[in-house]
Amino acid sequence: MENKDLTLTGSVHHVGETRVISDKFSVREFVIETPGDYPQLVSFQAANKKLDLIEGLEVGTGVTVHFNVRGREWKNPKTNETRFFNSLDCWRIERHTSAPQSGPPADMSDDVPF
Repeated sequence: MENKDLTLTGSVHHVGETRVISDKFSVREFVIETPGDYPQLVSFQAANKKLDLIEGLEVGTGVTVHFNVRGREWKNPKTNETRFFNSLDCWRIERHTSAPQSGPPADMSDDVPF
């Protein structure tokens, strides 16, 4: 699969706890809500060295997530059933800073000397 710069922008909806899967693999999930008429809740994960990306991430923060799509096959050893899984692995998170909302221009008529 060709690696492309996949991105999705939205606001943080949920940040999960770090799960230690093994001594060599830890993962943490987070969810962003996309804007628009039909908002979507999209789950991403960060693993191992990328866990620092999520540190301090708060619900409501605007972000752009850069990610790769990963897919894998798993066969249940008990039933021999094959399942397929996808994950969205983030490798960069841009946190948006919003400028303070400015109100309407102040009425300057009282400050004008004429």
